[in-house]
Amino acid sequence: MIKGSIVDLVTPQLADGAPDLEAIEALMDWHVSERSAAVLIGGAAGQVATPDFEDRRELLQRAIWQADGRLPVIAAVRLDEASEALVMARAAEEAGAHALLLELPGAIASSSEELLAQIRTLAQATKLPLIVRPATARSAPLPAAVVAELTKIKGVAGFVEGSADSNRVRELLALGLPKDFALYSGHDGSARVSILQGFHGCISITANVAPSLVRDVHAAALAGDRNGSEELEARLHPLYEALMTEAHSAPVKWALVEMGKINEGPQPPKLPQSSDYSHLRRALRSAKVLG
Repeated sequence: MIKGSIVDLVTPQLADGAPDLEAIEALMDWHVSERSAAVLIGGAAGQVATPDFEDRRELLQRAIWQADGRLPVIAAVRLDEASEALVMARAAEEAGAHALLLELPGAIASSSEELLAQIRTLAQATKLPLIVRPATARSAPLPAAVVAELTKIKGVAGFVEGSADSNRVRELLALGLPKDFALYSGHDGSARVSILQGFHGCISITANVAPSLVRDVHAAALAGDRNGSEELEARLHPLYEALMTEAHSAPVKWALVEMGKINEGPQPPKLPQSSDYSHLRRALRSAKVLG
């Protein structure tokens, strides 16, 4: 079981939209040195443009090759791309991925039984453990009873809860899930409290730009250190706000350019009109990731 800070890695892109593989290699080395718990490839919430299937497969293979066993790599697959999900799962196995993160569709028209059957089919087709993540665009959380049923599917090893609702966290913990079934937060701002209550880590967007600090916050929470984790996280609050005001990855990519972690390129990432460059710079300085 992976515990702690899992980086939901954004995908730097070249001018033609293809993944910038050299930038990915550099980012993988950085996250190894920052001791992130794992890196998720192909699943960053709100990507402005999603690479096509072949690009995603090459991106995954390059990331795993660069990690070289130094940290676990999780491959994202999408349930609404059933045939491609099977191919990607096999490619992830062959490349040496540690696990699969299964993204559920944003709008699920099928019944819970049909949804569980689809997940079961994929779980049976791969040797890799599955972590299930509902789409962030869902209007309602996956029913707790369905989460409980997930634990009965061989190969399903975890669930990502994107809500910041503390009642929802308590509802999931009250299910009495198996000890080897992981619960992850999908919301940076509430992850620390969720981990203190019993979650195992977080699929983090903020860890793209402040990996060591996010790692330390989650590690302290896993150790039950409420005061220490709260003190550490105080530096992250402005960054949470600055990165999450927009429902896509542009602020994260802009921050990485500012930090010198990715190239500006011929088409530098632009913040939407509602975002504030100076506000994001101040947030980066508050987290002590920008001089």
